[in-house]
Amino acid sequence: MRFPVGPIQLVDETSIDLGAKIARATKAAMGKDYPDDAVDEVIFWMEENGRLGRKSKAGFFDYDEKGKRTGYWQGLKEKYPYSKKQPSLQDVQHRLMFVQVLEAARALEEGGFVGLRAGDVGAIFGWGFVPLSGGPLGWFVIFGTALASG
Repeated sequence: MRFPVGPIQLVDETSIDLGAKIARATKAAMGKDYPDDAVDEVIFWMEENGRLGRKSKAGFFDYDEKGKRTGYWQGLKEKYPYSKKQPSLQDVQHRLMFVQVLEAARALEEGGFVGLRAGDVGAIFGWGFVPLSGGPLGWFVIFGTALASG
């Protein structure tokens, strides 16, 4: 299971301030139904600290003068220290997949696209869902089948 780019790198590449702007607009539109306050806390904190991503050579990663990543920004560990208990790699992978599966299912339910194949193709080409997975809805079918068979 491999995404073309991990979620932290993706945010750095697309810009943290863009993510913050989208979060504010979405929260304004959804009001009390908005679900992502915990994620937003990190994004807004990064924005407040001028950590806007690769374009500013300062985001979740540090960058050299040519824009090459040199490692995670140490300020993250200071603000959000590692927990002694860490989930397994597989649990993290599944969490990342399931959150996207749920969003794809919501979009299907709300008529955002017609049919599972359209949703899967859109997710793969639109936001880079794991290409060899069949898409979020296809992956869920495969995952569910594997669970059912033991």
